[in-house]
Amino acid sequence: MRTLGFCGLLAVIGAMAGWERSGGAPVKDVGSQEHKLAPLSTLAFQYELKAQEETRIIASGSQPFYQGLYVFDGDGNCVAWDDYGGTEVREDSAVIFVPPTQASYRVEVRSFFPMTNDVRVVVR
Repeated sequence: MRTLGFCGLLAVIGAMAGWERSGGAPVKDVGSQEHKLAPLSTLAFQYELKAQEETRIIASGSQPFYQGLYVFDGDGNCVAWDDYGGTEVREDSAVIFVPPTQASYRVEVRSFFPMTNDVRVVVR
């Protein structure tokens, strides 16, 4: 089942390969952002997301290092996550979810490896 989900993720990433903005759920266009993910650390972002619209968040690392992607609502509840550590996808994380209300959501990318990684974060 996880393999089928990963194949779907690859289809989504492939469709977004140009990284251009083409609609989606963030209230404000955030496009893609590149960041340095320090060893064993967390990058955190706040995004205002539209209610009842599918949201896709992808964190793609440049190195095969383990990472996790987590989305928290305003009350601190984890509402979506991807921290699967299989060797075939350890540097790429993605979530697809539908926010029940328009609100600010905290997105975290966490490093589980003792080396720095370049990470591209895309919100659609």
